[in-house]
Amino acid sequence: MSVDNRFEQFVSFIKKEGIDLDDETTKIIQDAINKIYLETPIKAPKVKASKDKDSNVKKVTSYQKFFTSETARLKKEYPTMTGVDRKTQISAAWKALSPKDKKDYVSDNDTCSDSPVEPKSPQSPKKITGYNLYMKEKMKSLKETSGTNGKERLKEIGASWKSLSDDEKKEWNQKAQDVEN
Repeated sequence: MSVDNRFEQFVSFIKKEGIDLDDETTKIIQDAINKIYLETPIKAPKVKASKDKDSNVKKVTSYQKFFTSETARLKKEYPTMTGVDRKTQISAAWKALSPKDKKDYVSDNDTCSDSPVEPKSPQSPKKITGYNLYMKEKMKSLKETSGTNGKERLKEIGASWKSLSDDEKKEWNQKAQDVEN
């Protein structure tokens, strides 16, 4: 929404409230709105930089450079645009850029990426323990029979695990090893 539209909305609201504004007051309000939205300095957004593993130099990706420049431009052109809308527009603009145009934002130690977010490396699956298996099985049965909430069920199952004998815990741990293999 432009500054002029904001001003018109404001004046319309004031008139609906039954307040008459003279020309001088209207001019003062319009100047104030313009000053707030147009003359407020725009701070450059902070860019999180990833550290290069081989050195202590922080590495800024091409997308981060693009994002920083586009954020500043959009804040200036559309001062009332929300951050979410800005991010959505910047992401779409990045995706629409050709690889040639993306290379304008690449530095010596950066590689051009087609997506703004690099995929995470898959994590190794967690080891299943007897306690995990016990919790899972007991949680199912408590959900069906008990009217308690999840937190209370967890406390109850944790207490029952602690009350098990060492032999019973070993049995559960053996079941977990069988499930993993």
